[in-house]
Amino acid sequence: MLYLITTASHIFYALIWLFPRKYTQLTDLFNLNTFNFTKSLCILQKILQISLLAHLSYNNLIPFLSSINTLNILLILIGQTLNFLVYYRLGSKGVYYGNRLGYPIKWVTLFPFNVLRHPQYIGCVLTLIGLYPLLDLTYIIYACNLYFITTYIETY
Repeated sequence: MLYLITTASHIFYALIWLFPRKYTQLTDLFNLNTFNFTKSLCILQKILQISLLAHLSYNNLIPFLSSINTLNILLILIGQTLNFLVYYRLGSKGVYYGNRLGYPIKWVTLFPFNVLRHPQYIGCVLTLIGLYPLLDLTYIIYACNLYFITTYIETY
């Protein structure tokens, strides 16, 4: 189920990125506010994903806490700082594909965008890696690869 939810979210991101007009037409068909629907769906997906991760990794919590080291903490802190800064700089419309949905989004050149090309996805990958061994290594590799694919789609 976790793999399904994680995969579905990246397919959703790709569909919005590649077919924004068709996506907007679909939400209009159901009389939905496209941006609010998109934001709500993304947040719901993250809540489901985090809930499943917490549930599935519960048995690994004690070993994780006993083996956590400075590198784990550093990766998680850097990753979440990047995610926070992306949200802070872009706002919700920038983070939730507002530019693809017809909202004017200012081009941001401040940190972290002046240093990294995809700071939000890099932040997610660093956080995932930092959560090892709490999370299954296979899942971490799989989820990181989905972020790499999403980065590729949104770059070209």
